[in-house]
Amino acid sequence: MVQQSLAVLTGASLWGKLPETGAETSLNDPEWRFVGAVARGQERYVLVKIDHQPVMKLTQGDALPGGSKIISIENDRLCLMVNGKKRRLNIYPQMQAPQTH
Repeated sequence: MVQQSLAVLTGASLWGKLPETGAETSLNDPEWRFVGAVARGQERYVLVKIDHQPVMKLTQGDALPGGSKIISIENDRLCLMVNGKKRRLNIYPQMQAPQTH
């Protein structure tokens, strides 16, 4: 009985399945990163760099290389639609307050 239960749980993929990887598939494909953001009056866009390609200028409504849609571009963050959910992404790293003793 315990062996059957264990077999059912093992085959159930309770946390989802990993994508199958092959020689032509990369989990990090395409490699890209933010290289800048511009908020000048009403003009707002981000600059995205994909390896071995020119820098792309993306605005509200455009999709990032990973497929997430840009909902809005603020002075310090982006609002994205990621897998059907709104997410905020800080453009600049958060500053930590210095520790005082």
